[in-house]
Amino acid sequence: MPGYQAPETTIGPASRVTFALLGIVDDAWRSDGIIDGAPITLSAPLEADLARATELPAELVARTVAAWTQLFGLVSFELFGQTKNVIYAHEDLMRSTAEAMASFIGLAG
Repeated sequence: MPGYQAPETTIGPASRVTFALLGIVDDAWRSDGIIDGAPITLSAPLEADLARATELPAELVARTVAAWTQLFGLVSFELFGQTKNVIYAHEDLMRSTAEAMASFIGLAG
């Protein structure tokens, strides 16, 4: 929505899940549980934004955010019936997508 700005009181709670996922990725990175993820090209401004967000490598953060938005979108599609009469094996779709996104990020295993 053009011009929309979320109320300040909602920003912290809305970002908790994203930071939880980044925490999992951070733990994996610190314990050598990250393998080569998918290549991703970052502009200098985006790389600077990502560097401010965490101590993780910018490429890893970008892949994590991209994977998170993919999974968030998939959950939203299911909740609002966007896959109705197209996908019947919803659990399988979620599992295979989560595995693909873990691989995209570079999470081993």
